[in-house]
Amino acid sequence: MYNNIWAADVPDQVMITLWAFDASYSYSLRLFNNTFILKKNVETLASLSQWEFLDTLIMKNNIVYCDNDVGSFSPYWVFSEPSGTEYSSIDSVDIDYNYYWKTTGDNNDFVIDGDSYISFATWQGGGYLNDVNGAEGTIAFSNLWGTDIADYITTTGRGLGVDITAEYPELATDINGTARDASPDVGAIEYEAP
Repeated sequence: MYNNIWAADVPDQVMITLWAFDASYSYSLRLFNNTFILKKNVETLASLSQWEFLDTLIMKNNIVYCDNDVGSFSPYWVFSEPSGTEYSSIDSVDIDYNYYWKTTGDNNDFVIDGDSYISFATWQGGGYLNDVNGAEGTIAFSNLWGTDIADYITTTGRGLGVDITAEYPELATDINGTARDASPDVGAIEYEAP
């Protein structure tokens, strides 16, 4: 999935759910240059309910924003999984150059791996080594919860992505067809100076 703006303005939902319906196949999830916006108590960005069937997870150049305006937030807001099917069981994981922000609360509940809650700092180091070039911090959109693509232009993450067009040529342009340069922006929109 690439070049999408996903805005979930409904509480208590999961944005992406992956189920394996046939155990004889392996599954992969690749997320590139998306802008994900979760609202209130959205449970999590991705609930990968059957990790044991997922052989590849690649996530690069995305913005993940949680508009947590109610003052509480469910744990494991980026990835969740049931106990006993650990995230670490995925064969190939490449998660980097993503930018995250939650408007209230802390990031001590960033991911749950089996029975372990993982902070963003542990996610970057501590044996996981994900998003080593990723970041967390304030994200401001032109018009959060607007209905036009232009509403999701942001100054956040400009030039902070990684060029992966050699492997994925379809990422040479953004959601508007604007060419990405050698240091692309994170998210679905590549900034164009007026």
